[in-house]
Amino acid sequence: MAAHILGKPAAKPAADPAADPAILLAAIVGRLLKVKGEKLVTAESCTGGGVAWAMTAIAGSSEWFERGFVTYSTKPSWNC
Repeated sequence: MAAHILGKPAAKPAADPAADPAILLAAIVGRLLKVKGEKLVTAESCTGGGVAWAMTAIAGSSEWFERGFVTYSTKPSWNC
């Protein structure tokens, strides 16, 4: 589902853990984080935000997903 260039981004389709192993793993991690009262922060490069996408595809993920950072360029990646 594409987002409109000048308007509001398109809504994310509902996640189906049974259809996607990444979503299933995100759901399991999210459940564990919620039980422990922990939050997740991601820092991604080559994945291009895919981990954060999978995590936020889970309904209610705002309870345990704090934020994500994506630095795709190789220059900032080497300056960490």
